[in-house]
Amino acid sequence: MGKVKITRKQMRHDGLVDAVSSTSLHLQKYRHLYIALAVLVVVILLGLGLLRFRVAGQSRQAASLLARSRENIFELENIYRNYPHTKSAPLALLRGAEILYRQDKLTEAREHFSLFLKEYPAHSLAPAARMGIGYCAEAAGKWEEALREYQALERDFGHSYLVAEAIFNQGRCREKLGRFQDAADAYREIIQIYRQSAFSNLARERLVELQSRSREKETTLK
Repeated sequence: MGKVKITRKQMRHDGLVDAVSSTSLHLQKYRHLYIALAVLVVVILLGLGLLRFRVAGQSRQAASLLARSRENIFELENIYRNYPHTKSAPLALLRGAEILYRQDKLTEAREHFSLFLKEYPAHSLAPAARMGIGYCAEAAGKWEEALREYQALERDFGHSYLVAEAIFNQGRCREKLGRFQDAADAYREIIQIYRQSAFSNLARERLVELQSRSREKETTLK
């Protein structure tokens, strides 16, 4: 009797049956493991859902507190401490620093500005915090320190809208330090590069004043 020939279609069918049987046996053997994994996935998903719900609730509460806090430094500090992972936390910290600066509490204000830079170095308001440190140093008469802070702002946040102000402030600090030529260079930089800035006209005024002083000095020496 001749050998029965198995068609390609039958071979594919037999292979499919074997694969199904093998998978079935595998699932039966490891069913407890797969059930445990499925339960774990469900628990993780539920946990993530609850976490998102909680974070959303904290964000709404923090935003509400921030809107009501106004000039209350203690409420602002509580928002930063109690809702650290919300968008309101850095805003509360920076607003508190600004309030302390206006109250002439320069040491505390500087600490708040510095903490902002430490906690939120990539935040869009980080340049404002750096500027705040510079103003605190200026208010304390620390012109060299203030100059370094304004230079750091220009270096680290070159695309910030505060750069022109930082350069102008560098000029002012250099005037206080008696470095009039360096101050004039800073003002010229603003006039040339940031001519559309509000500080362009101020820079022109300071440059005219410095040039007038220079001419008067030369006349006196003659």
